[in-house]
Amino acid sequence: MSGSTAVIFLLQAWAAVADLPIHCLSSDAQGSWEFAVGPSSDVRQSCGHGNPDDPMHEPLLREWPHNGQWSSLTVDLRADGSADIHGGGSGAWTMISDEALQVTGSDREFLAFFGFEPLPAGDGGEHLPIMLQRRHSRCNETVRGWYRDSSRTSFGCWYGRRIDDGRRSSFLQRRAKSIAKHGAEAASGSRLRTTEGIPPSLDWRNASGKTWVDPPIQQGMCGGCYAIAATQMMSARHRVAQQDPSLGKFSAAFPMYCSEYTQGCSGGYPELAAKWSEDVGLLPESCLPWGSDATEGSCALQCKPGELTPENRLRAANHRYIKGGEDEMLQELQGGPLAVSFKSDPDLLQYKGGLWDAPELEADDRGTDGDFIAPTHSCLLVGYGEDAAVGSYWIVQNAWGAGWGEQGGFRIRRDVARARGMELLVVVADVVADERPHVLESFAESMASPGMSLAAVSRTTHTRTGGHRGDPLCRVPATGADDQDIIVRIDKASNFRGLSFGLSAGTETAVQCGGSVPVSCNAASSAGSLPECASLDGCECDLHGQELPFPGMQALAEKVVLMCNSAEAGVKVLMIGLGGGAISSYIRDRCPAGRLTLDNVEKDGRVAGLASKFFGFKEDEKSTLEVTDGLSSVLHGAQGTYDAILVDCFAGRDRVPESCRSPEFFAASKRLLKADGLVAQNVWGRSSASKEVEGDFQATIAAYTQAFGQAPHKEVAFDAPQSLEYIVYGLKGQHWSSLMPMDD
Repeated sequence: MSGSTAVIFLLQAWAAVADLPIHCLSSDAQGSWEFAVGPSSDVRQSCGHGNPDDPMHEPLLREWPHNGQWSSLTVDLRADGSADIHGGGSGAWTMISDEALQVTGSDREFLAFFGFEPLPAGDGGEHLPIMLQRRHSRCNETVRGWYRDSSRTSFGCWYGRRIDDGRRSSFLQRRAKSIAKHGAEAASGSRLRTTEGIPPSLDWRNASGKTWVDPPIQQGMCGGCYAIAATQMMSARHRVAQQDPSLGKFSAAFPMYCSEYTQGCSGGYPELAAKWSEDVGLLPESCLPWGSDATEGSCALQCKPGELTPENRLRAANHRYIKGGEDEMLQELQGGPLAVSFKSDPDLLQYKGGLWDAPELEADDRGTDGDFIAPTHSCLLVGYGEDAAVGSYWIVQNAWGAGWGEQGGFRIRRDVARARGMELLVVVADVVADERPHVLESFAESMASPGMSLAAVSRTTHTRTGGHRGDPLCRVPATGADDQDIIVRIDKASNFRGLSFGLSAGTETAVQCGGSVPVSCNAASSAGSLPECASLDGCECDLHGQELPFPGMQALAEKVVLMCNSAEAGVKVLMIGLGGGAISSYIRDRCPAGRLTLDNVEKDGRVAGLASKFFGFKEDEKSTLEVTDGLSSVLHGAQGTYDAILVDCFAGRDRVPESCRSPEFFAASKRLLKADGLVAQNVWGRSSASKEVEGDFQATIAAYTQAFGQAPHKEVAFDAPQSLEYIVYGLKGQHWSSLMPMDD
């Protein structure tokens, strides 16, 4: 890939480190815990997780195990990081960022993610990952986790739950303390430190005239930065330890696609990739190469671990966090690069060279505790240096290709890096000979279906393809040269349904149906073909009482629910973009009876036909449906008809069609509003689904400004480095101004 192409591609991609809807702090974990410890085996277990782990199918704690094979263990977690394991001596514990708990005793090591409420129905596909919109944390319990003994001969599963008074303080209390603390720190300034006996500069890309670091990988649309950072760290440190820069590199795709500890392209943490490499093992790059489109990969090994040469039978050891800050980082760098995570910024995409002058973090970016800054990106820390004008800096290798930045990396002042959390989650691990290669060999065998070679292993059940969730159910053929087939998908485990146009990256319509999938809803295709939806019956969907799967939908609907409950009379709403009827159903469920009249508009007659058959839309005298495009609907409507116009209008790949974002469309929409009314539109400011989205957004804002005579209000519905979604409001009159966000 050329340098210019790489830069264009980067504008579509970013890597989110956070991956589960969990935000727990060390103060939440400190206290007394009961562990329910399952039976052990000499074969390592997945403990109900996928390969990679799937946030939508976590083995949550539904009921405390009472089976006689499960034993009970009491563990006290101390503020100093020590653990008192009753009947088992002393140990230590640590948090994995804000998501997981790891406890190490003299004979066993325990790892588990903290608990959380069931996730929203939609995973967002290309918007990695949409579940972060809701923090459903249950920090006083864990999901099912893993344990092993120190010799890697005994493995099992466990749950944990707090047995004392639970959380120390509320979310809002911790947030207020955080803002106050960091305000004081900002006033006092920062200081740079030096460490005696440490060389003034170091760069492992060229140390002693040799290159010890793997070339920069192009991660592309896949959020696998954490796996790249971890494996490149271990590859380089292995070469340094062996004093042989010619040694091969380890596969970053192996812990990303195959580990139950991380969520594949949806994110993860270097520490968990390193732990997986310690528990299971390391593989050469040739066994599972990083593909040009990593989102389309799978845990399909291209070698047989049992046939590897002895020098390639390796594993990680002593994986750990570096907790001593800058001084200890400098010391550890003498043995090779480190994996670091930090709060990145879209500004980094524009970096060309020099010292990256990262924008100052907002108070909310610091999380809910002064000692925690939520990371969004992982990289490889390859060295450091000193600049007479600006002071000390770190040298960081990124995963955006060799043509980006300075040789694929960037430099950043140490105080700026510290402010973005780069000292908080520093990971290092050693590499040793694997004394029990049977663990890795058994894992590889478990991933291969009977009668198949390891190279032919396909994706596991829970791994999604191209941003879609669920298996194809049926299709609606294209009706014209400019149309595409519509594909209806269904996740039968959760009764989540979606549709997409052709092979587009995202899901254009999605609903969460209540109850289980009817038995009669079975796509029994012939000769491997996908049946037409017109021939498939018995797939009714009950939307009553269901939550909305996406945050943009939620924000649109909530404004109308507020209007329904506060208006003196009923409200009349025009919904442009029916989708599956989820927004309509949500509003009708929550508005008082008789106070809502809803006119729905859907451009594609095929989608309108699918709405009632598969997606639960119900039409009656209070909820009508017209098949037309958005512009036609507002041009031909009666003046002063509606209290609100909701626009959930997309043409695919997150783009808003011209008919729903032109000055003519907004001028006509304003004419349809009553003296006091509003237009609310779900629109993406940037999206990894399409690089044209940002231009569409700017054009939309300009059109709103022209129609309403002032810049529209904007409210963030979803914010991740690779995708930013807004609700944009055009306001007529002042009656509903109280519904607008404080800041636009």
